[in-house]
Amino acid sequence: MTRWARALSPVLLWVVGSTLGAAAPVLFDGGVVNSADYSAAVAPGMILSIFGEDLAPGVDAARSIPLPEELLGVSVEINDGLWTQRAPLFFVSAGQINAQLPFDLASASIQVRVLTAQGASNTITTQTAATEPRLFTKTQDGRGEAILAHVDGSLVSEQAPAQAGEWVVLYLTGLGAVDPPVAAGEAGRGDPLSWVTTPVAVTVNRAPASVYFAGLAPGFAGLYQVNFQIPETATAGRAAISVTAGGSSSQRNVTLDCDLALTPLGSAAVSSAGGALAVGDAAVTVPAGAFAATEQIALYAAKGSGSYPADSALFVLEGLPDSTAGPIAVSLPVAGTGSGPAYLVIEEEGGTGAATLLEAVVSAGRASAAVPTRAAAAEPQRTSTDAAPKAVSTARARRQLLYISYGIVCEDLVDGRFHACHDRSMPTELVQGLDSSIRRHLERLAGLGFRTTDIGLSAPVPLSFVSAPIGAGTVRYSSFDRRNAIAVEIDPEWTSLNLGHTLCHYLQAQSDRMTEFRHGAPATPWTWFHEAVAAWYDETQLQDPSDQTFVFHTEETYASSLFFLNRPLQYGGGAGGYSAWDHGAGAASFVYFLNEDPADAGWIAGVTQRWTPSNTPVDALKQAGLQFSSAWPDFGGAFLESFVSFESGLFPESSGEVLLQDGVQWRRGLDPTLPDEAVRFPWPSAPDLSALFGYVQLVADTPAGKAIEVSLTQGADHATALLYEGFGPETLRYLGEVSGASVLRLSPNEIVLENGVRIWVLLANHRAVAPYSGASEVELLFAVRAEASDEILSKLQTQPELRANLRATVRCTDPSSGDELACPNVVYTNWSDLGEKYADVAWNGSSFSMEGSWASAPTPSGDRWLYAERVEGTYDAATQTISGSVWHRKVSEQTGIGSSAGYRFRDVPLVPLLLFDGVNFEIRGEATASHIHEVQAHYIRDGQEQDGLLKVEFTGQSYFWITFGPRAD
Repeated sequence: MTRWARALSPVLLWVVGSTLGAAAPVLFDGGVVNSADYSAAVAPGMILSIFGEDLAPGVDAARSIPLPEELLGVSVEINDGLWTQRAPLFFVSAGQINAQLPFDLASASIQVRVLTAQGASNTITTQTAATEPRLFTKTQDGRGEAILAHVDGSLVSEQAPAQAGEWVVLYLTGLGAVDPPVAAGEAGRGDPLSWVTTPVAVTVNRAPASVYFAGLAPGFAGLYQVNFQIPETATAGRAAISVTAGGSSSQRNVTLDCDLALTPLGSAAVSSAGGALAVGDAAVTVPAGAFAATEQIALYAAKGSGSYPADSALFVLEGLPDSTAGPIAVSLPVAGTGSGPAYLVIEEEGGTGAATLLEAVVSAGRASAAVPTRAAAAEPQRTSTDAAPKAVSTARARRQLLYISYGIVCEDLVDGRFHACHDRSMPTELVQGLDSSIRRHLERLAGLGFRTTDIGLSAPVPLSFVSAPIGAGTVRYSSFDRRNAIAVEIDPEWTSLNLGHTLCHYLQAQSDRMTEFRHGAPATPWTWFHEAVAAWYDETQLQDPSDQTFVFHTEETYASSLFFLNRPLQYGGGAGGYSAWDHGAGAASFVYFLNEDPADAGWIAGVTQRWTPSNTPVDALKQAGLQFSSAWPDFGGAFLESFVSFESGLFPESSGEVLLQDGVQWRRGLDPTLPDEAVRFPWPSAPDLSALFGYVQLVADTPAGKAIEVSLTQGADHATALLYEGFGPETLRYLGEVSGASVLRLSPNEIVLENGVRIWVLLANHRAVAPYSGASEVELLFAVRAEASDEILSKLQTQPELRANLRATVRCTDPSSGDELACPNVVYTNWSDLGEKYADVAWNGSSFSMEGSWASAPTPSGDRWLYAERVEGTYDAATQTISGSVWHRKVSEQTGIGSSAGYRFRDVPLVPLLLFDGVNFEIRGEATASHIHEVQAHYIRDGQEQDGLLKVEFTGQSYFWITFGPRAD
């Protein structure tokens, strides 16, 4: 198996799930998605993921191609309105099935269901399109680095980037029909290849790429590949990749690593006495004293692109030391004289520095400029818990991209505090608004507590506006004087947003000397907080209706909120642990939760200004008075209630119904009818400042007289559990929290504790102890408990009144023939017409009785109903039940016709009804056997009204309520 195939195989065979027992399968709403980014984008031939419960009795995977249509007795049916087909299966489990959709769908709407030995699931209707390209990624969530291979089969990565002009192979799904056709479940052919029938286009950083082949990957089922050439204008670094077919484009936020393609031109050893390297019309001349020691410098011809439009060939200079003592002369060939001044553009090839722009003199087809003194880079101070720096070779870090450009305009802005440069393609309206936009952002940031007066005191801040995609928020050091510099991408929709975001980063950089916030320089423990604050600042811009120069996409800010499920806040392990991708947008949710009012957010800058080499954001937040024991679980609750949904991809079941961490299965079944039933949620290694979601599902109704108690048996001093009730994310209802030694008691009279209901758990470890890289044990216990009989009886006997509110579902029969009759209203098909009536209750030890009579309000005819009722019974303290009888009579005041009945109940559990005053108790019963009563009544037979004796049968559908408590009227 090739390296890329090994990387892809977990995507196709991702096994998640377990069973609670033999039951018919259930598909979740929105549970039919593609297997690349788990969205609802679906096309013929696509690889699907189906999520639900009890989908299979175990776990099994296809072992050969063609794929089987049945595994472990499980099959998936696809109906497109004309016929039903079975989908080929990659694997099955209790919680997830991966299958391939047929190619020959007849409509744009399909119905999907799962069949097992236990029966058929519910049906999910899903819309399809002819094409829906979705890229597979290394993180298997449809985001981040694409699964992309060099022609030798090795994976494209940061260590082995794709070069400009190189042919590469991209793997994806959803490109639709192919020719020659291949049946679903069969492998893509190699001879002849199966080409897609819809043209495919690929862009890298919005630049079009040449596509050589798009079709099924030979040897794989449902997997497509696109062979394309990296554009020769590709910039070194991480680039966005997009695939379009038939009007549908692939998901956003997928990238690949690019590099310039270099051809050696020549090299020379240059000592402290000076020297020169001349190759054709290009030359680098080093004066005496510029180098402290002998350096080997080399010049390359480059394929790729810089940040600005180039009017010369591209060159790469290698070997320039980090520190130079004198100006170095650079001369490059140009064609023609261009328009306007010529600039020598110098960019750090590794992407670690902002461009340096030097005015050049053009003569005889050559442009010459003097490169100023190069200052050594100051390495950011790091603590022992910092993430390791990114792997960048020394040689790569000492490369500079050189070219000449006539298409650059530079000007001083904001009273000379910024020196802004942009290419001539920048839209006029953006150019005209730059000065006022910068001033507006500085005013906002100053209002948040940032010291904006520090900007430009010694020299203007370098500010570059470029057309090349560089991403928002790029703050880098300038290549030579090593000052922090700002780079903002030109985009009519995003420029204002990016500018404010980046200015926020720039002011943060003054505090901790952060030189790079996205890619390049080593991250620090503050990276996640800086990214969070900058993303939070984006939100504050939305609250200014006068600023309409950008379009803000909310999903961009919160797209990485999934970090909350599997990353502690102050993550301390591994390179890239503090990256913006892991924490920036997700942690912005936390920052925004702490204070939604931007007018009262000076504390954010106050936290930033608490930076020291040994401090962390968590330290600073604690010094600012934040109590993580309450803030962290409260944020978790807000996160769960506000952002969690199947559509957003943040609900635990969107990535598999069972959430696993440290071997913990966060899904349990609880049978409340079993004696001493208990379920434990152990989390043996809960990272500091982290949280997990899970649920316990009831597999039977909770009997009256029993309650579910929830408590922390481990980690009570550093954990909090928030509990919600519901059948799914749209029905969540907050129940309460458990922390410390507290116990949360859930009674069936308080909430719906029925078979199938889930009690959702957010378990948060709010331990915040430096160095924030530890873990501790947490365990949550669900236990079924009986109510305390002495407490119930004591409260019952102190209540002054009893109120009866009764109803029943009845069946009426003729006493002579046994024929079923339509029950007239005088026979109480629903006792709710009684309303709530009150009478005194008399207690005699464990026995009680209550009787009373009353009249209804007049009916439209002027008649009234006269009621009489008696309830009596005894309480058994051993079984915590009551037995007794209810006698009821209802008579018309005008006619004297009515009905009466007696109803006996036995062994009915007595449970508390917890209202606001906490002293109300309710008897709730359901008949367990039929009770037949003879009733003198007015009834209907064969459409005719008659009087006579009826038999009224109270079946198992009968209910009654008798509630003890203070009178409410």
